[in-house]
Amino acid sequence: MSNHWDELNQKTIELLGGGKYEEALESAVQAVEAARTDADRARLALGLNNLGEVRRTMGDFTGAVQALSEA
Repeated sequence: MSNHWDELNQKTIELLGGGKYEEALESAVQAVEAARTDADRARLALGLNNLGEVRRTMGDFTGAVQALSEA
């Protein structure tokens, strides 16, 4: 399933860079879920960092802190 995570992670980065924040948020959440399912702690940390960045960019500072703290 790590290929799935890799695709979601790359998609999140591209969407965030393109200003498509709602779509980036959805992709980031899916990447975190995939990493949890795989029990892949390294990918989970990266995914949570990306999720935190998406939330921060969207102005959801509480959500960003939560994701980044868990990472």
